[in-house]
Amino acid sequence: MYKPTKEATVQFKMQMSRYDECERVSNLGLVIPVSNSEISTSTCKRLWSYNYMECFERQTSSEVLSYGIVWHSLLEKILLEYKKNKTVDEKKFYKIISDNIDKELNADGISFQESSKQEKNEIKSRILISMEGWRKNWQKYISKRFDVVGVELSVARPCMFNNSSVSYRVALVKEQDDNGYYLRPCFMGEAINKELMDVTPFNIKDAKIGTVFDAVLPYYKVGKIDCVLREKNTNNLYILDHKTTSRPSMYERNLKFDYQMQTYASMLQYEI
Repeated sequence: MYKPTKEATVQFKMQMSRYDECERVSNLGLVIPVSNSEISTSTCKRLWSYNYMECFERQTSSEVLSYGIVWHSLLEKILLEYKKNKTVDEKKFYKIISDNIDKELNADGISFQESSKQEKNEIKSRILISMEGWRKNWQKYISKRFDVVGVELSVARPCMFNNSSVSYRVALVKEQDDNGYYLRPCFMGEAINKELMDVTPFNIKDAKIGTVFDAVLPYYKVGKIDCVLREKNTNNLYILDHKTTSRPSMYERNLKFDYQMQTYASMLQYEI
């Protein structure tokens, strides 16, 4: 994203809904932010554009995905309490869950909205059982050794190859909303047969709405880390990531091919 300046009140706006309110990403400047989830659609430009530029949304999500979203949302609130107070007793732990679980189950985009009362109670029971297991493991392996220092922490770093920044040529179109002017990458086919203008602050400022610009922008890898822990004895930092899956054995087999944690560690190291 490109922050407005006195010379040109222009903002580069990358439509990534997960990072719309993320100050870390908005302060990157005129770059192309790439999340880990985007990589799965990067081989199909049309699918990438539909998902991350035009922001088309599916009407429903699967129960498995919805369960994971609700579970992570509740855990985020619990971890924030650990970060604030260093510890959370059993009574407070379950109060956080009981105060928020119904709201999370009925949130927009969650497939449980239309579920019957009995079905929702069964889902609640599953969540409570898994949360109790998480609490016991936290007390046994984590709480005595670590403090929580980051929750849903947004991180970023430039993509590099042979010590050089990786860049991409992209067509940008000038738009306007209530906050002023901004630039965004073109949708599929939007720049066909259009004259492209070089990107400079003065060109952007004077150009009409709908003008298409030609730019070479650096890639930045961006992400959100579930939880950052600091070891009490050494001050070393550790990344704690939570996954929910309906097939744990398959996830464990595929873990050796998943470089998400290595990427998070690299971004966290860059940030500090």
